[in-house]
Amino acid sequence: MNRFTADFSSSTASTPGPQTKNRQYGRTPELASTTPLAPPPSQIFGSSGIGGGSGVSKLRLTQNARDLPSQPQPNNFHLSAISQESYEDDRQDYTDYMMEDGMEDDQYTQYTQSHGPPPAQSLMKFSTVNAPQASTKSSRQSSVRLQQYSMLPYKGSETAVPNLARDLRRRIPHAELDNDPDSVIVQTEEILRTIQEDTQSADQEAFDLILADSAKVLENIWEAPTIGRRRRKDEDLSIGPGHDAKPFEHARFLAIFLLRLYNASKVTQDEDGAMSIPQILLDWLNDYHMTIAHSYGEVIATKPNPTANDLFWDVVEVIIARGKFEEAMRVLGDADFSYAQVETVNGTVEANYNGLELQAIQTAVYRLRLLLNVSPSVQSHDWRIDGPDWIAYRRDVESALEELKELSDDHDDSELLEAERQDHLLRPGKSLPYEVFSRLQTIYNILLGSFTELKAISNDWLEASILLTVWWNGTSENKVQQWSFDVSRAHHHDPGNENGVQSYLKRLKESFLAVTDPSQKDAWTLPSESQLELALGLVLQGDIRSALTLIQTYSLCLTSALAELGSWSGWLNSSAVPDGLDKDDLMVLTNGASDRAITKDEILELYAHELFSQEHLQTSESTFIEGWEIAISVASRCDSQSLASRTVQHFIDQLTVNTADRAQRLITLCGELGMREESRKVSEQFGDHLVNTSSDYGTALLCYARSQAEGKVQKLIELLNSYCLVQSKAYPPEPEIDEALSKLVSNPRQALAGIAEADPQAVEILQFYLVGYACLRRYYTARDSSLASSKTSQKKVAAKALVAAINSAADSIYGGLYDPSRQQAIQVDGLLTLLGEATALTAEQNNNNRIFTSEQLYAILAAIEDLQTVSDRVYAVAEDCLSASLRQYHGSLPPSPHAMLKKSISSGTNSNFSFSMMGSEMLAQSSESLGGKSLGSGVLVGGSKDNDIDKDDVQRGWDWRSYFKGQDTTGADILRYLRRNIAQELSIANLEEGV
Repeated sequence: MNRFTADFSSSTASTPGPQTKNRQYGRTPELASTTPLAPPPSQIFGSSGIGGGSGVSKLRLTQNARDLPSQPQPNNFHLSAISQESYEDDRQDYTDYMMEDGMEDDQYTQYTQSHGPPPAQSLMKFSTVNAPQASTKSSRQSSVRLQQYSMLPYKGSETAVPNLARDLRRRIPHAELDNDPDSVIVQTEEILRTIQEDTQSADQEAFDLILADSAKVLENIWEAPTIGRRRRKDEDLSIGPGHDAKPFEHARFLAIFLLRLYNASKVTQDEDGAMSIPQILLDWLNDYHMTIAHSYGEVIATKPNPTANDLFWDVVEVIIARGKFEEAMRVLGDADFSYAQVETVNGTVEANYNGLELQAIQTAVYRLRLLLNVSPSVQSHDWRIDGPDWIAYRRDVESALEELKELSDDHDDSELLEAERQDHLLRPGKSLPYEVFSRLQTIYNILLGSFTELKAISNDWLEASILLTVWWNGTSENKVQQWSFDVSRAHHHDPGNENGVQSYLKRLKESFLAVTDPSQKDAWTLPSESQLELALGLVLQGDIRSALTLIQTYSLCLTSALAELGSWSGWLNSSAVPDGLDKDDLMVLTNGASDRAITKDEILELYAHELFSQEHLQTSESTFIEGWEIAISVASRCDSQSLASRTVQHFIDQLTVNTADRAQRLITLCGELGMREESRKVSEQFGDHLVNTSSDYGTALLCYARSQAEGKVQKLIELLNSYCLVQSKAYPPEPEIDEALSKLVSNPRQALAGIAEADPQAVEILQFYLVGYACLRRYYTARDSSLASSKTSQKKVAAKALVAAINSAADSIYGGLYDPSRQQAIQVDGLLTLLGEATALTAEQNNNNRIFTSEQLYAILAAIEDLQTVSDRVYAVAEDCLSASLRQYHGSLPPSPHAMLKKSISSGTNSNFSFSMMGSEMLAQSSESLGGKSLGSGVLVGGSKDNDIDKDDVQRGWDWRSYFKGQDTTGADILRYLRRNIAQELSIANLEEGV
């Protein structure tokens, strides 16, 4: 049972101060309607329950919630019934009447009975015309009293909650990734990636707005999976979403509070600028911790009038404390106190207010409604309680409190105790009943920020901490410190602390420590096993890093997002391990302390590893995303670049890149994240996979080029050149060539346009080596085209391409000296074989028709001279290529390209591909299987072309090897044949030109 008692010693306003009649105020706000046009939404509140304490009665816990009625209950006293015209007339009449000296109680009663309750501006002394100024002394005294209201009587221990949280965290592992819905993970990552991209271009002011908007979007994303549980069950008055809520819901509860609180100065509200901390705190409290909901619904549904419910005043006090002035004015407007109940020592009884008592109550309540209506929050949605409008308004509240005491004839404690013994609280002969006076005094003290009343009406430590911060007047309890702060703020404007965010955060911490002070017997105690309450306490105390360690036991996704937003916003400073150090180094530097604060990088690293272990995440019924994609994206945002690089590289090494789609997504992702080195490694690894398992040589070349693996580009093209020369045909043949390679050979400009802008060096590398390979394919294509053997013009086209290839192969030899540093489009190893191809285009083999021009013959002769005078080692390699080609003609098959590439590319050297590798494989005497074909000695030495079948089924226009059928043919034979025919052709050419 609640008892109406008041501890007057606890409030500075209990002793009447000097009267100040007809005070002048800074402005006259427009009177807003105190009766809302529509009833409040049926779900505007959450759940109920307030316990007792400190001389102010509290709500009794109730079990069953009821929806708010669709229409407000009828009442006998509506402010909206007062017309503006009668209001202005009554205001002047009442002001003039009150200005007369010597007004007695009976005159006041006579006036109120004839004119009705006094109007707003006269009662509140809001008239600014002919109003005498308050004395400087009175104003100073009022300011001192206003400052004293918000003072905290004691301060608790700062180590209690962190110690409890640390002990609890040691026993609880981090959350599983399954706690977070896939859709939340994916959508959260999209927002964070967008913010990261914006950091590269947006200035600080624009970036702050981006962070604010992103915080709102994230709140909506996190709410979506749990929207049905946003309001807690009516019977559950505990802090948080409820005991049966999922871990993600607990994390969301904490994350949204932290974001709203610490991104406060960046959150915008239409044209009013940044929201103030009081407004943010009240909004969150009313959204997520509305303990009054059930009782509110019960009171307004009470018949015949809300005042018949013994929780009436409890509800009014709490909704006013929570800033719901419109709802409070509605409830008070519906109040008919002729039905009121009062609590006595023997229970709740009918108050039986009537006559003078009822008139006094209506006058006092009417005055309260007017006072609420002219508040800055109603008039201009201003919740900057430390601002000038609220400072002026609170002086009005203090004056109203003094006038309330006059109207109640100064009840004293001795008379109250006597009335309680008589089981009757109404003192005969007094105008305002004490129980009403006590409740109104509590409300006025709430508006003034009184510690005692705010703590008393709070249901728990969370509500008390927030309300004590919301109603703080903005002054420091250390007068010297406050004076210094005021002077500094006056002379050095700080736009980053426009709304006193840091001051409010400090007040929130002090309020929390005060209401949980273990040295006070009536203090609240946080349960040592509640992760949620301890985490929330750490947030209020400002220990964000420790709070994140507990939020991490509920959700890895939300913890990671908070760490990143905090780092970007500046309220979570970076504690990244310096580049060049690892975790072990940091443990040594911190003397092995295991209780050091968690860092953003540690949070992201853990989250990334958990994501990497997920095969895929489902974003919709038919859409999936692989876990590694988000894991790499998260890891890339670590503050330590070395940690980010190591983690991403670890993921890449563990990832099987075996499809073009995965490779492309991985390469693109690394490129978008600015991780160029990792992107190149992925590209190179996928190129290796392709050459070892497929014939997609064009894609492999693109991968090597993008990874700037010039050596592998060179080796792959040299191998393709080698197979062309050994088999005397284009390799791969047209029906088998992959699309990428076909485009590179036929139209390299178009094929490379896609990477030219992003990586011009890759294009340069690829273009150089493609020239030689494309030249060879052009020769073989011209040779093998329809009826090429009978068309001299087609042979001339082939001859032009062949001479270009010969020049390229001989480019590294000058006067018999070989320069290995000189890059070649076609390796010198194939020069002798290319000269063999030239034998088929001599006049002797073309019915004495000249195919080569004189200039081409001189170029061929120069290449012969260079090759015959070069070192024996270079010539020997060229001889190997020639021998391999002749053996292939006689029946030997070259080894598998995959096997040769694997041996060449995996060698790890930058040396050119050597034909001796291919020749040694073809000469192998073992029955080693390469490419599915046996290379036993029985097939290495074949018969003549006449009795052997062309294994590759290529319809060649001609084959130079058919002229040299002897198995003992050497390079010297080829060169001797060319010298003789070139001499003859040049002689004939000179004679013809001489004629």
